[in-house]
Amino acid sequence: MKFGFINFRLFRTLVPLGIILAVAAVVRLVFLDRVPGAIGGDELTYILTAKFMGLTGSDILGNWNPLSIFLFNYPSGFPQAELPYFLLYPAVNFFGGTLAAIRATYVIFSAGTVVLIYLLSRQILGAKVGLIAAYLAAINPWQIFIGRTTYEVVLSTFFYLAATLVLLRAKGRGIFLSIPLFLLAFYSYIGMKVALVPIVVIVSIYAYFLNHKKFAKEYIILNIAALVFVLFFLVSVSHGEQTRVGELFTPRLPEIANQVNDLRKNSVSEMPITNLLDNKFTIYLQILFSK
Repeated sequence: MKFGFINFRLFRTLVPLGIILAVAAVVRLVFLDRVPGAIGGDELTYILTAKFMGLTGSDILGNWNPLSIFLFNYPSGFPQAELPYFLLYPAVNFFGGTLAAIRATYVIFSAGTVVLIYLLSRQILGAKVGLIAAYLAAINPWQIFIGRTTYEVVLSTFFYLAATLVLLRAKGRGIFLSIPLFLLAFYSYIGMKVALVPIVVIVSIYAYFLNHKKFAKEYIILNIAALVFVLFFLVSVSHGEQTRVGELFTPRLPEIANQVNDLRKNSVSEMPITNLLDNKFTIYLQILFSK
């Protein structure tokens, strides 16, 4: 009777989850070769570079070693994420490079994100909440649209969620199994690199208390590793010819200073406290929270 009860509970969970995954797959795959109708921008750069990697073993200009990208040596042009070149390589070079083939790679990760959302929600809030969260992710218009493209956020979301799930479930040295997934997330999206340390810190703290304040040494080592890796990246790109460090949103941006000056000029109050409150850091925090 107990065995049958366990099977029934498993059946009652797996069937709805299977239906949700089917819905997620269908809405991401239907007319994939026609909608969206074209590729451009960052998508096109990744695809063309992946094609030339197959043809010449280098980038379009032929002066780049693909493996060196993991040390943040980028192809000629604007620095982008490192992992997409390699994930798009099979679709571009072995499966005809059609729109459907190229996008199918990311559809797999997008549908996998639905599974990870279910698993994470179940881990924290229970199976029922997990199914609801997975269903919302499956039919979310933004998730559907992005999942039908080859934008980096699809990969980054998948790997960060996978790493978070492993970190929450792992015990002892198993915590270090999250490191490869965090690195894959790090290499998936250049815009999310600076998020690595905050994510690792927040999830580690939560997992530490979830595990009744055990495995502190492992969590500390993991956080130190994440910090060292981000610092290595920042040092590498700041000394290279190609850099996007200037795109980091910090209180030192000229736009922040200009906004502070405008506020002080246009203020009708002559109280000293006005100048005290209107400074780079308060304006920076306001913009940060609004974003």
